[in-house]
Amino acid sequence: MEPLPSTQWKSYQDWNWGGMDVRLKHFLAGIHKPAIVTNKHVKISDPFAAGQYWCCLELVADDGTLFIARMRLPPHPEATGYLDDSLRIDCELATMNYVRSRTSIPVPKVFAYEKEGSAKAHIVGAPYMIIEGFRGTTLQDSIDLFDIPETAQQKVFDQWTSFQAELATLTFSHIGSVRSTSHADPKPSIVKIPTDEAGTIGPFLHSAEYFYSIASAKYQTALKTLDPSQKMPGRFDILGPYVFCDIISRASIFKSLLPGPFPLNHMDMGAQNLLVDNNFNIIAVIDWEMAQISPWEALYFPMPFPTNIESSSDLQEHLSDTNHVAHKFTTKIFEAQRVYVASFRRAESKLKELGTTVDHSLASLIESDASKLYWIMEQFGGGTADWDEIHMFAAVRIAFGMDRTAAENYFQTKAAEIKDQKAGTHIHSIGSSGTM
Repeated sequence: MEPLPSTQWKSYQDWNWGGMDVRLKHFLAGIHKPAIVTNKHVKISDPFAAGQYWCCLELVADDGTLFIARMRLPPHPEATGYLDDSLRIDCELATMNYVRSRTSIPVPKVFAYEKEGSAKAHIVGAPYMIIEGFRGTTLQDSIDLFDIPETAQQKVFDQWTSFQAELATLTFSHIGSVRSTSHADPKPSIVKIPTDEAGTIGPFLHSAEYFYSIASAKYQTALKTLDPSQKMPGRFDILGPYVFCDIISRASIFKSLLPGPFPLNHMDMGAQNLLVDNNFNIIAVIDWEMAQISPWEALYFPMPFPTNIESSSDLQEHLSDTNHVAHKFTTKIFEAQRVYVASFRRAESKLKELGTTVDHSLASLIESDASKLYWIMEQFGGGTADWDEIHMFAAVRIAFGMDRTAAENYFQTKAAEIKDQKAGTHIHSIGSSGTM
């Protein structure tokens, strides 16, 4: 029997940044573990696993059956915007149940959920759910995907992409979140998407409205949260989100987005959310918190892949010049991406053989310019100011074909617009958000 997952859990390790360790210690001090399960034949782990929203404990029965107690963390003190926790969790549970019933994707079963305000959640000290556990570890912690033979990569990627492709066969009329079904109507209802920065948005009938809502929320958040005591804020702290709004409003790429029906998308099916056994078989896809019905173009290479946003000339230089400092790393990534895309094409072909098709090729979309721009927008603000600058120059090159000089002039023009008093409250609009 494979070891328990908790033997590899790191608890507080790697969380000593941004006040996360203090947040976790305060949270766990208020958890009454014996109330989670009263069965004396079930033991609760001391080690825990944590993420941005959840803290997990392991429950092991005498017969070896494994469960996970997934407890909801309170909002981070520095969180911006308003997240509708209750709606997001309801949608996650509904999505998990729907995907389990309609696909072969290994989604954990949910055995119990105690929402905020329930008597049991009050006793335990937090909203929590009990879900199916698996004897495996995340793909991220199991192997370096860029340093294994191509045959091994193909085995993992074939499974990975088959799940993504199968999920995309579940399509809907609007962009939004999946909510619970009823016995009378097994098709789930589509509701607003609960987001961290933009509150609840949608549902949308058009993809450009979705992208614009995300970009606009980033801009408004930047205006609200920029520290006025900073003498020299990062150049793109406010300018970057403003430029995203302009790109979505004016770039031809966003005027020719694919129409609905729209696919169900995990939104975070990276190596960190795939559980594998010792033979690198994917045994579970976890963390469906962000899952939503998304635009087709809201797809990019998942972690640990970076998305290639280099110009064609730069990429070719890195690949062909063996003495270039970026040659070795770029070559490994490029080759792994090639294998990954080939796996996507096989997954789509197999679905077609079975009489099921994906409306649009994910293998092609994942390398599209729209996908690259969405990836840049999602990455913005998550790294250093230098990375933000690199990403913004790449964004206007991809969106408008601008070289460095033209981009610099463009950024100066947009910065001047922001200084205008009206720019603080009004930005380009592509129309009101769609509703149902």
